[in-house]
Amino acid sequence: MATEQGIRVCAPVHDALLIEAGDKEIEDVISTTQSLMRKASEIVLSGFPLRSEAKVIKYPDRYLDERGSVMWNTVLGLLKE
Repeated sequence: MATEQGIRVCAPVHDALLIEAGDKEIEDVISTTQSLMRKASEIVLSGFPLRSEAKVIKYPDRYLDERGSVMWNTVLGLLKE
């Protein structure tokens, strides 16, 4: 639903979406994405809407999930080779 609305989805992350938008539009894109995720939950869960929260990460920072740090470090090591 998000990509059909023109939202740039970079990746699914567990039960979330990593999206991309410019500084001036990020709040609107977050709002739209959350609305679509709520609609999706209602479809899958017979009308039950799920809430979501958003975390904004701006350049030059990057998303990092400590649970994936071993894999991330492995990939970085392979790239150096």
